[in-house]
Amino acid sequence: MFRSKSLLIIGSALLLSLQAPLQSALSIESSASCQGYGSPLFTNWNQYNELDFAGVPTGIFQTDSMTVSVELGAHSFGFWEKSNLDSLKKHAVSFNAPKITAGAHGVGYIQLHYTPDLIAVYDASGKTKYDLALQRFGLLGAVSMPKGVFQIGVAAEGFYGVETQNKSDSTRLIMGFKTLKGSIGSRVHELVGIGMEGGVTGRLDTLKIATNSNWQDRYFEGSLPMLGWFIDFGYPGFPVQSDFILSTATNRLIYVYKFNTGEIGNRPPVIGDSLSWHWKTLGTIPINGIIYHPGVALDFQRCNNQLYFPKGENNTLEVGAKQVGKNWAIKNLSFGIGGSAEILSYGSTYFEFSHSKISLDVDSAYGPTFKDTSRGYERVLIGAQGNIHAIKALRIPSSIGIFGRLSYENLRINSLYDGYRSDEFSLNTPLIPNSLGSTPLYAPAPGADQRIGNFTVGLGASFFSNQVRLDAAYSMLTKKESSISYKGYGFALDLGYEIR
Repeated sequence: MFRSKSLLIIGSALLLSLQAPLQSALSIESSASCQGYGSPLFTNWNQYNELDFAGVPTGIFQTDSMTVSVELGAHSFGFWEKSNLDSLKKHAVSFNAPKITAGAHGVGYIQLHYTPDLIAVYDASGKTKYDLALQRFGLLGAVSMPKGVFQIGVAAEGFYGVETQNKSDSTRLIMGFKTLKGSIGSRVHELVGIGMEGGVTGRLDTLKIATNSNWQDRYFEGSLPMLGWFIDFGYPGFPVQSDFILSTATNRLIYVYKFNTGEIGNRPPVIGDSLSWHWKTLGTIPINGIIYHPGVALDFQRCNNQLYFPKGENNTLEVGAKQVGKNWAIKNLSFGIGGSAEILSYGSTYFEFSHSKISLDVDSAYGPTFKDTSRGYERVLIGAQGNIHAIKALRIPSSIGIFGRLSYENLRINSLYDGYRSDEFSLNTPLIPNSLGSTPLYAPAPGADQRIGNFTVGLGASFFSNQVRLDAAYSMLTKKESSISYKGYGFALDLGYEIR
């Protein structure tokens, strides 16, 4: 099923999609692309900063100390039916080409990145293929007064692409901003940082039917505005680190489709008011050369959605009166517990368990077809990293670090509200009129449950005291949805260079 995953209207992820590098004696970190494969969400101290936790631009002062860094990389991901190896259902290839960061720690940073994506999705029959060539580009900038008394930052990530279909000349033009925001903050104490951010997201999607220019299918979706308030406590080595963010947003969908020139084609606008908060805490307990990190996470999201009558030509953000009884809400409460341990200089292990409950409350005006629903979901992750350079018999120079890692992840999720790695395919939409007509925006209902298995192996190295880094990861995936079993893979390769 296709859907517009980027809409906050239909819910948000069970946990924030946090990147989670592992530390070692040389502070070797997994690269950005590799972090998406079997990495911990809340039990690694490297992720306790405002940038990785909540995407706050000023959080870069907590993560970087380089003068210049350049990152190159690529990753690929796909699924196919287990019974038919030729039945590729989803496939995505992305290139980090490149990501450049320059600045001075405690003073200011600027970061630029360009990421071309090639994304392919097949329909249920396996015969219709939708290809999306997407260009992603981003900017992050931040400046700080001495000691972080006052910090200000901006971040933008945009995209532009054209989607095509095999055996058809029809196209979809897709453009927008995944994020466009600014933040202000202050390190009021060496242990405490506070701040707030505000921004917008937006996506415009327009279909051009080759066989009939009178057919139209276009929509705008976005969050206007988004506001957030955050607190960061602690620093690496302090006994406790903790992050908290509270966010609100007003989410909008304006949709038009029509088959004839004289038809107005307006469809009910949808407006959703969302509230979410996320909190995670990690401890540091050294005992006999082993450092233990117990962790806990708690997340809550709620979005109330209301259908309205269209107003005018439905080309603006203005809407008509509310449609009585046409409202519904989605809620998600999740918690996680786990821990990690650094074993002398030889490596680290980690374990996480999380459980979440998704509730869908539907107004009676939708009739008996759509019902209130509540489902529970869980995730288990276990993994380890070994520092090969710590083996004295190998006599590896101190300026070189080599590590290997293994992890296994098993999770049950909902294909509609939090499909596995669904963000990579969220911009694909069928090239047909009324493409959103059967989506949960107008027919609120949960999707099929998915059971995902993910076994990942990784190998990385650093040279010249971590100035040059190389990292690779490969995942063997399994997925079961309804009665169909799938196999899949994920692969990432990254190269980084830093001047400190």
